[in-house]
Amino acid sequence: MMFINFVHQKLVSVPVLQKLDVANGTVWIGRDTRTSEEKGTHRRTAEKDFIRLMLAGILDEPSVVIEHKPSGEPYLPVFPGLFISISHSGGWYAAYISSSQRVGVDIQVPRESILKGTDYFLNDLERSNAHWIKDLDILHRLWGAKEALYKLLGGAEQEPEKAFTASTVETKDPGMVAIEHEGKEYLLTAAKYEEYYLVYSI
Repeated sequence: MMFINFVHQKLVSVPVLQKLDVANGTVWIGRDTRTSEEKGTHRRTAEKDFIRLMLAGILDEPSVVIEHKPSGEPYLPVFPGLFISISHSGGWYAAYISSSQRVGVDIQVPRESILKGTDYFLNDLERSNAHWIKDLDILHRLWGAKEALYKLLGGAEQEPEKAFTASTVETKDPGMVAIEHEGKEYLLTAAKYEEYYLVYSI
């Protein structure tokens, strides 16, 4: 088993719809449509409450608390040996937990408005690829990969859209996205599901 041995699916007390054992840990997917209906600070509070309850069930620790480092990276004080990455979009939640190394995850509900944001998350070299900037599937995989890599690196990079350069984007499911940063290549897995995209570090 590729996860800490005290985690069992039966302990989850809130809806966990999917559990993926991957090379460096486990990715858990949950859903709560109520949070997506909230607005402003109420929505942020609802999202935080749901992910905390989700983690409490996964880890069998009702009083689990999520803290954040100055960079924004989340950690669990009660489980100092665990690395965690969290993402949410449109009522979907992903929690990537590892007992061996830092990880990164991103979940995104598809939206056509991503076409208008390419100047924000693609650098000049990536935008020079005319095929990429017009393909919704590729754009969601690129966005997710950069978000997941940003989290993998602990949120230390302040301009990931400029500093991260994708060299490969596979559109099979699951497919690989390769991103270069400071002379090093990082590989991430990206997959399109019926209602969301999921990207995580490998």
